[in-house]
Amino acid sequence: VKLGDWFNQGRPVLVMFVYYRCPLACPQLLERYARTYRQLDTLTIGRDYNVLVVSIDPTDKPESAAAAKSDWLAN
Repeated sequence: VKLGDWFNQGRPVLVMFVYYRCPLACPQLLERYARTYRQLDTLTIGRDYNVLVVSIDPTDKPESAAAAKSDWLAN
């Protein structure tokens, strides 16, 4: 997927830069976001806005992203 593809869909994009395997701030950031988005009754991810979580850790792989997404959606 090209980065520009996320910004050509006619809706806002929330971009978060994290380390998927970060032991400190990154999991807290993602958890707080997950809690907040679940409280939004009028906005839906994918319909009203997109969320793009990008790892800035050069050792993270697509598997790391998939595991983080699975964990995030399960919470």
